[in-house]
Amino acid sequence: MPPGGHRRTPADVARPPSSCDAREMRAVASLSKSLAELAVQLPQAVGNEKTLIQSRRLALQQARNYVGCRVIRDQKRRKWAKQYAEERLRLLVLKRNDVLPFEIREMAGKQLEETIPRQTALRQLTDRCVVTSRGRGVLWRWRVSRFIFRELIDHNKMSGMQRAMW
Repeated sequence: MPPGGHRRTPADVARPPSSCDAREMRAVASLSKSLAELAVQLPQAVGNEKTLIQSRRLALQQARNYVGCRVIRDQKRRKWAKQYAEERLRLLVLKRNDVLPFEIREMAGKQLEETIPRQTALRQLTDRCVVTSRGRGVLWRWRVSRFIFRELIDHNKMSGMQRAMW
């Protein structure tokens, strides 16, 4: 089960790639714009070491703002998973049904292997950060990695969120 206790279903996976791409591009554009503003504002502030370190870190994060090959591969898998979801589910149900005769289950399994790509399985899909394309430590709800999430919260770029202080 993925982080957050949410089990994936074909409906979750069936995000339209075009709207997914547009949403990702808008998120990336807004994040890169805010990070660029911070990278410009921080060096102009007080010239102490902490400010310089933060500005270098933000500049590095902005430089990593690209769509990597893994993101493209994951988008391709999401598109395929949406395309083959109904047929794959139908064949899997036939294959795993204990009530049906063995010959029918075997035919369903053979058809599943021959006609549907293996990359359409839900376990092949990975949630990735829209800023850094990182595959681990991604907060599913916001679609950003924990590093970017923390930076955005520290600089008050996430509305309604604040770092825990006690």
